[in-house]
Amino acid sequence: MNAMKFAEQQCDVCELYQVDAYLATMGLCVNSAYRGRGIATQMLKARQEIMKILNLKLTSTQFTGEGSQKAAMKAGFEENFCVT
Repeated sequence: MNAMKFAEQQCDVCELYQVDAYLATMGLCVNSAYRGRGIATQMLKARQEIMKILNLKLTSTQFTGEGSQKAAMKAGFEENFCVT
């Protein structure tokens, strides 16, 4: 939890994108037997429908794996903060 708090302190998503609220999620995982098929990217793209229902314009996630980050980029996410 401390790592997540640290990341949130480095990048204020509401301030950066000028929104009052956003859809925040934690984690993205695809069974290793099904990786490489674009499932993670489609899961992230599915948030668009959820955001429409909730009347939100932004979604944000803290990714901890390179595969998740690649899927996020393919789904149109922007990287705002990275720890290497």
